[in-house]
Order: sequence, then C-alpha cells, then structure tokens
Amino acid sequence: MSEIELGKACEAHLRQTRLNYIDRHGQRWLDVPGHALLPADAPAPSFAPRAQKNIFYEQSTTLLLSYLFGRIKPRIFFDIGSASGYFSLLAASCKDAAIEAHAFDMRPAGKGDLDRQYAKLTLPGKVHAHLSGLSDEHQGERDVWFARTQMFEQEPPVEAYREAWHRRLKFWLRGDKTRGLHKAKVLLTSLDHFSTNVAWPELMKMDVDGYEGKVISGGKALFASERAPVLLLELHRDAMQRDGFNRQTVVAPIFGCGYKALFLTDHHDATRCEVLPAGPEHELFRRQETDMVLFVPPRLASAA
Repeated sequence: MSEIELGKACEAHLRQTRLNYIDRHGQRWLDVPGHALLPADAPAPSFAPRAQKNIFYEQSTTLLLSYLFGRIKPRIFFDIGSASGYFSLLAASCKDAAIEAHAFDMRPAGKGDLDRQYAKLTLPGKVHAHLSGLSDEHQGERDVWFARTQMFEQEPPVEAYREAWHRRLKFWLRGDKTRGLHKAKVLLTSLDHFSTNVAWPELMKMDVDGYEGKVISGGKALFASERAPVLLLELHRDAMQRDGFNRQTVVAPIFGCGYKALFLTDHHDATRCEVLPAGPEHELFRRQETDMVLFVPPRLASAA
C-alpha cells in the first residue's frame, strides 16, 4: 500500500468511525471503538454550527491514532508534550495491542495529574509519566522554565511568554494562576538518548508548541535508523517557532531521512478532514495554521 492508499484508508476511517460519550455510574466516559472506556467530560455545545458537530477533543487526531494503534500495534508509544496525558491513556486503552505509553511533560502538576488518572483505571496497556523536557541534546537533570505548555531552557524575557492582555484578564477573572512563568527541575534529554537508553518507540505523537525544531534535531539518529518510528507531528505556525526554525526547516530533516508525509487538513473535525500526501515543497507546509502531519518512515512507506 502506497502512502496515497494509506491516506485514503486513514480518511475512510475518520469518516466511518464514531466517537461517543456514555454516562455510567455517575461518570461520563469516552467510547472509542476498539478501546477500553476512558473518563471524559463532554464540552458544552456551542451555537456555532461547526462546534455543534464536533464536541470531541481533537476528533481527527483521536481517530487517526486509534487507527494506527490497531494497524501498527506498536509496543512503545511516545507522547511528547503530553499535557493532560489524554493520548497516552488512549494508547494504553487500545484492546488490540498492549501498548506502553511514555508521556513527556515538564510540568510537575501535569505528571501528577496523569499519575492519579492512570492509577484509577484498569487498561490493557501501561502509562509511564516522565517529568521531562526534550531538546536537541541530553543534559540530564536541570532547571527549565515553562509558561503553560511552552518550555524554555534559559529564563526568558517577559515578552517571550506573556499572553495578550485580554487573555490575561480572562484567566485572572477565573482565578487561574497557572499561566505565568514557572521553574522546575526536570530530566532534559533528547529523543536519541532516551530511545537508546530507555525505550525505542514505534509510534510517536509530538506537540511541543514551537519547540519542534530542537526536539527533532535531538532525534536525528532515531529518524535515520532502520527501525525509525511513525511520527504524528503537530506543526505550529512560523510565529510560534523558536531558535530560527520555520515550518519547512522543522520538517526538512524528517524528509531527509526518506519519510513520506500525509497532511491532515483539519485535526479537530473528522467530518471535514482530508488526508493528503504532501512533499516538502507542498503549499500546505507554507500555510500559517496549526496542523497535524503524519510522517511514515521508509520501512513502512512502501509496505504501508
């Protein structure tokens, strides 16, 4: 199966598979076909027509990963920039494969929340939550700074992380004090070091809010290896990229390792999402949106 045929198969899965919410024993659960139930809170419906159709968190991404879990049956899954740990729990809930999910988050509260969630569940797979940030080289345990889900290896100036005044006002009125700058001691490592010394991934999802360039730079040996993993990358607009990267320079090393790309045109709403083959010069890589791109390594691209 070529990457074109794989894209069509993925798109068909997005169109044909349905997510549901189930209320049971006073708890709301997310029902993903082929997975154990996961605890969930359904968002309140909006009057916006699109929002009424799409009440599931990252619907397209959820369905695509579910499809890949069943198709690839990875033993090891990396959730890089795991935030709430939703995609790690999704991996561990897959009934067709006992997946070990490694969740990477530099926020102590994020790791603690995921550990508590996982401890309450009985799932086919496992979740390992790491208080860790990923960069272009292994540095061991050290201080990092973070604001929301953005990591900084040096203490940043205020303008590097401060939100617009109207967003600051909104969260101040809510009493939310989590959106400023914080410092934590974490394991700052690289994909190459972690993969070689701890666990080798077969499938990865990455969402690092503009740090894609440095994280991918730290995985050059991983991406060039004969056992290179499938990568689902959340690619942010140029304005969010740091360290001199832009969208095209972020993905250039992956294409350089022989990967083929499938571009999700809407990673939130599966009813609107197309899955399109896209080379490094494709116009989709130049548009300034937050996008999801599936990268398939050479070992699978011809046999996908």
